[in-house]
Amino acid sequence: MGDQVIPTIEGSGPWRVAVADVDASAHFETDRWLRMSASGVGRVSATAEVSAGVEVVRSAGGLMPRALIGGSFYPQGSALAIEVGSTGDLTNGAPRGCRSSFSHPLVTGLPEEFAQAAFEGLGRLVDSLALPAGILRIYAAGYDEVESSALAFEHAASALGWVIQEMYAPGGLHPRNLVRVLDTW
Repeated sequence: MGDQVIPTIEGSGPWRVAVADVDASAHFETDRWLRMSASGVGRVSATAEVSAGVEVVRSAGGLMPRALIGGSFYPQGSALAIEVGSTGDLTNGAPRGCRSSFSHPLVTGLPEEFAQAAFEGLGRLVDSLALPAGILRIYAAGYDEVESSALAFEHAASALGWVIQEMYAPGGLHPRNLVRVLDTW
C-alpha cells in the first residue's frame, strides 16, 4: 500500500479503524479456505496487485471487541472470487506475536468462527464492490482470545473490502470515505 496508509479513523460511534500495510506478524498457515465467487464485476480495470491490513476496535464499556485482518487483491480472470483462510479452533493461552495498532499484541490466526464472520462480511459487499475481476484473499489476521468477536471480524472484513476498492479509485484512499463506512456500523 506504501504511501496510501491512512491514520486511525474514528466515526461518530464507538468503532475505530486503523489501515496499514499487511504486517508479516499477522500471516498465518491456512488449514481451510472459505470461497465464493460473483459475476457482474469488472466495473474498473486493473493489472496491479494491492494489499492492505485493517484493524478495528470498539471502545464502549467493558470488553473492547477487536479484530485485525489483512489480505490482497489479485486482478485476473473474468469474475470476482473471495477467499478467506481459517486456522481452525480458537486457542487458549497462545503466544501473542501479532502487532496491534491499538493495544497489546494479538494471537496470529483466524479461527473458524471469525473466518466465517469475515466471509459473511465480504459476502454482504460482494455485489456492491466496484472491483475488477480477480481474487480477494484474506491470509493474515490477529485476534484477542478474550475480547475478539465475530462482529468485529465481520466489520474488519467489510472495511478491508472497501479499502481494497478505494485503492483502485481515482485519488486512492481518503479518511472521510472510511468515516462514512464506520458510521453505518
